[in-house]
Amino acid sequence: MGQIRTRDQEPAGTREPILETRTRILDSTKESINFVGSQALEAARRGGFREAIVDHIGLAVHEIMTNAVIHGNRGNLHKKVVVTISRTPNKSKIEIADEGDGFDLIISPIHSRRKSSYMVLAVVSIWLARLWTNSMCDANLWAGLR
Repeated sequence: MGQIRTRDQEPAGTREPILETRTRILDSTKESINFVGSQALEAARRGGFREAIVDHIGLAVHEIMTNAVIHGNRGNLHKKVVVTISRTPNKSKIEIADEGDGFDLIISPIHSRRKSSYMVLAVVSIWLARLWTNSMCDANLWAGLR
């Protein structure tokens, strides 16, 4: 599983008071995808985000969780997804880690067609999630905070 950074591993002097933090270890199921989506939406609303931004967060989290369950863990019920949602006065953070093998962004021609198609789908999922979250950096959207 990917490395999970804990609060005590952050550089000194960068710590803010933690308003909330929750870590869950979940099964690789559709129910887990939906659960994390609803938890992320609730946390974004508690953080004071406008509903338009909350929608973007929901889309991104759903896409990343789907990617973790389907492409990372390949739907294996024995593999878990670790999700941490945390919030400080100035930052909200959602971390999602799966137990998949990972992949290189460069797809080698020696991979089988099936493995390559999984990798292409995973890259597209990550790209969509980044697109949705990066669009939140637009000044007009950020102006809607609080």
